[in-house]
Amino acid sequence: MAEGKIAEFNQREISLKTELNRLTEKRAQLAGKVDETLRARYERLLKHKGEKVIVGVEHEACGGCHVILPRQTIVACQGNTEMITCPNCGRLLYYDISMDMTAERD
Repeated sequence: MAEGKIAEFNQREISLKTELNRLTEKRAQLAGKVDETLRARYERLLKHKGEKVIVGVEHEACGGCHVILPRQTIVACQGNTEMITCPNCGRLLYYDISMDMTAERD
C-alpha cells in the first residue's frame, strides 16, 4: 500500500515538473513580447512584492497597499494610456469600468 502511494506521488511529481517546465517556457516566450523597460520594472516588483504586482484601483485606493490614491493617479489609470504606479508602494495599477459599478453597489 505504501509503495503504491510512493509510486503515485513520484508520478505526480514528474507530471508537475513537466507542467512547470512547459509553463516556464511559455512565460519566457510571452515575456519576450513585452517592452523591456516594463518587463524589468515588473520583475523587480515581483522580486520585492511577491505575487501582487499588478493591482486594481479599489474604492479609490491601491489594491495592494490600500492607501487612498490621489485623484490625478486615478484619472491617469482611467485613461489607460500609460503604466501608472502607486505613489506609496510602487505597484502597477490598472482600472476597469466595472470597478465603478462595484463601488456604486457598496
